[in-house]
Amino acid sequence: MSRLLGGLTGSKSDEETESPKDKQESPRQEATTDAAKEKEPSKAGAEERFCTIVDVEQIEKIRMIAAKEDVTIKDLVSLAFDVIIKKYESLHGKIKVNKHKKGNLRDVFEL
Repeated sequence: MSRLLGGLTGSKSDEETESPKDKQESPRQEATTDAAKEKEPSKAGAEERFCTIVDVEQIEKIRMIAAKEDVTIKDLVSLAFDVIIKKYESLHGKIKVNKHKKGNLRDVFEL
């Protein structure tokens, strides 16, 4: 688990200390865990895994802030999202989130 989180909170030296055997085994374990989590039904207010590409300097600064303030990167990113959403809504009005309904392909393609 620490190797999994190392990509978020660790440094490059953490990766260098892993043995080749550790690197071979971890993808299988991570894939199994992620697949099991995806099968869980979603609930209102539930969390969802989100992956993105971030500028190297930005993520390093986020890591430093998280370490210095003893908070998680997840909490920092969540706060940033809240700030952006509130600012957008103050300028453009409340955002209404549509609940996703499984579509019918026949209707989509008018078949």
